Amino acid sequence: MLSDARWTTVTRSEHDHERAGMEFIRRRLEDREPFRAWSNFTFVAKDGKLYEVDLLVVSPS
Repeated sequence: MLSDARWTTVTRSEHDHERAGMEFIRRRLEDREPFRAWSNFTFVAKDGKLYEVDLLVVSPS
């Protein structure tokens, strides 16, 4: 399971099913480099549109 040091929850989901899904994935990720994850964040694209990301995972190819 990915440790707190490698998993960042930017914004906690208000939905139980989303939190359960994130936990399901987190338990299956190895707690080693280069694994990292960020959940529930938004960003603004160059064109000004706002995008929501549920989960971004960095892993080896």
